[in-house]
Amino acid sequence: MIEIDSKIFKTKKDTEDFIRTILYKYPLNEPLIGEDLAFVSSLLELHPDKDTKIGAGVSSIITEADSEFNKTRHFSIVRVDGTIVDFSFKKCLSPVPNEPIKLFRSCARRAVADQALSFRDKFFLENQNSDGNVACALTGVLINKNNSHIDHIAPATFDKIVLDFIAINNIDVSKVKFIESLNGIGRVFADNNLKDTFSTYHKNVAMLQVVSPVANLKQKKK
Repeated sequence: MIEIDSKIFKTKKDTEDFIRTILYKYPLNEPLIGEDLAFVSSLLELHPDKDTKIGAGVSSIITEADSEFNKTRHFSIVRVDGTIVDFSFKKCLSPVPNEPIKLFRSCARRAVADQALSFRDKFFLENQNSDGNVACALTGVLINKNNSHIDHIAPATFDKIVLDFIAINNIDVSKVKFIESLNGIGRVFADNNLKDTFSTYHKNVAMLQVVSPVANLKQKKK
């Protein structure tokens, strides 16, 4: 089973087929919106070079034609500084960061994914209006549960939490072992005790908020 943005897929092929429906749904260069934007934004979070791709922040996500024959498409990020960069959704489904710290951070994020989902569900249950919407904490724009992201509130950004955890526990990330996740997307910590220890630490120090996908990606690297 594969879960991305609360959507469940039985196989990797089912996941890719769903992504392609979004990829070819929109006219070229037209920004994704609504639940499609939320899903692809969550997909982007799995990219091994997410921070490099996002750069200064995301203004929108569009589809563009591949340059060779213009018969296939890819997703592209329009950054807040006006630059555009493409990203491969297949790399998002098979992320293998080159640097140990990137891989550690990726596995740490997966270790606390359940906390983010639980926070989101509880927040909407307690705060949504009659239409099932809440206000984005950063922009005030109304969003629903399927068109939302969970963001870490500064100064306790996710990167800081990870780096503090590494320092406190004197971890040599180059020696940490990783294994392929059960759903075949990315890797996880081989040591369940490390996973549980980080999960507990994150739960104690993280401060979370519900934001829109674009508002989240517009911010500088977490």
